[in-house]
Amino acid sequence: MYVFVYGTMRMGEANYYYCNSAVLIEENAWVKGALFDTGNDYAVMTYGKEIVRGELYLMDEQQFQVCVKLAEQYNKRTPLHQYKHQLITVFTRVGEVEAITLIYDTAAGFQKVPNGDWIAYQRSKSNVNNVK
Repeated sequence: MYVFVYGTMRMGEANYYYCNSAVLIEENAWVKGALFDTGNDYAVMTYGKEIVRGELYLMDEQQFQVCVKLAEQYNKRTPLHQYKHQLITVFTRVGEVEAITLIYDTAAGFQKVPNGDWIAYQRSKSNVNNVK
């Protein structure tokens, strides 16, 4: 199955090891949505019309279930709001594909990631902190 990741499961991020045994299909994929910083070192995506950048992977059921367990850990932290697995259209350089991703049910209280790219956003935060 195809899986789209947009936050800490992307290459070089804290939870990438959940994807490192999957097959990377597209490093520069994107979807329509809205990306937010929870303030707890991970991102959430809601439905929206903006570009959210991420990576597209091909996973077998076992690999996918490992990712599901990560989402369940985050869901336990915030029992009032939950990640849900959704089928979404992913855009790549060669076309479109349907993939599973995690959609969060609210963005209330979270800071919007202005460019829809978690990695670029994290780097910009790091650069600001290094200048201070």
